[in-house]
Amino acid sequence: MGLNGFFKQAESISRKLGNEGFVSKAPVEVVDAEKAKQAELEGQLTAMTAQMEELKAL
Repeated sequence: MGLNGFFKQAESISRKLGNEGFVSKAPVEVVDAEKAKQAELEGQLTAMTAQMEELKAL
């Protein structure tokens, strides 16, 4: 998945978690899984951004 794919997926998860209807109606396990996915994606995006900055410096 390219960088744009990561951003799109992170945006989609953020929209879900920002939707009160989703958060209030979805089982706790589903919400927790989405939060875990979001945290993982954010970590990957941070790492990829740092790697891109390192490459730019070469």
